Amino acid sequence: MGFPMMQKSGFFLQTLVSDILWGLQTVRREVSPVGFSNRKFALLLAGLLWTGFSAGAWGQTGLLGVLESADSLSAQKQEELYRQLQKQAEYWERQAAIVKTVVKLVRPTVVHIEAEPGLPSSPQRTPTQRVEEAGSGVVVQIQGKFYVLTNRHVIKGSGIGGIKIGLADGRRIYPSRLWDDPESDVAVLAVDAADLTPARLGKSKDVEIGDFVLAVGSPFGLSHSVTFGIISAKGRRDLELGHAEVVFQDFLQTDAAINPGNSGGPLINLRGEVIGINTAIASNSGGNEGIGFAIPIDMFMFVANQLIEKGKVVRAFLGVHLDSRFGPAMAAEVVDLVLQRVGD
Repeated sequence: MGFPMMQKSGFFLQTLVSDILWGLQTVRREVSPVGFSNRKFALLLAGLLWTGFSAGAWGQTGLLGVLESADSLSAQKQEELYRQLQKQAEYWERQAAIVKTVVKLVRPTVVHIEAEPGLPSSPQRTPTQRVEEAGSGVVVQIQGKFYVLTNRHVIKGSGIGGIKIGLADGRRIYPSRLWDDPESDVAVLAVDAADLTPARLGKSKDVEIGDFVLAVGSPFGLSHSVTFGIISAKGRRDLELGHAEVVFQDFLQTDAAINPGNSGGPLINLRGEVIGINTAIASNSGGNEGIGFAIPIDMFMFVANQLIEKGKVVRAFLGVHLDSRFGPAMAAEVVDLVLQRVGD
């Protein structure tokens, strides 16, 4: 291995010497009128040649050392590198332990939801068909009672008896009551079961673009799957989600992997708090392409609390009624009426 390298180094030095000699001859011709003597020229040449040979020798030795370390790693050196790598890995594992802690806290609060909406009979009068939808949800506690938060499109068309909720411990329970709001795609299921673990709710108004988040749910029926990403954007509106009923939109956007079946599952910050409910994806393939959307938990709970307390959502509205028949003639009448009242 060393011989070809020595040949290359010798060629390099020969080229270097030739270049130095050519340069010095040129310098000598240019500066000789101002007293550049033969003795000074010789000394300068000797110094440059010594520098060139020293650099060549150092380069040959250093490069050969690099090749030797790359090609033949001794057992002792290998063991030393493994010890260094272990120390470095321990540092990064300590930093990553926060994600493991979040998963341990959140996983028991996430549920798998199966809904069986009934479809009307076909024109051929075949028996009623059943189509099973799968999604996710998260257990919360509101005023001492337990509820499951999810998306309306996950349980749309299903009655209480057609909704099955799978807990992290393997139990299967059924809701005792449900509420939903088509305009925001919010659904709330009341549940009565022992030893439920509620999630802690955060404040989505405090979320910033770039925050790390985890998405937990049942993509393609694989319950309690966890993915990791960041908040990519906030305030996404006017999205074509395939659900024309969803008119109130203010989504958080994330690149945490979200797939069919994740709908209704929580979006979690690194404090273990729910900051959103995963709802939709933008995709040409039908699967994750790095663009997912979640309803901010502040908006979700505004709707959920009203559904639980009042059974419906009361929203503000503009107290103006527009009449399509209103024209110049009616406008003139309104002006006359106003002038009369002012005159009185």
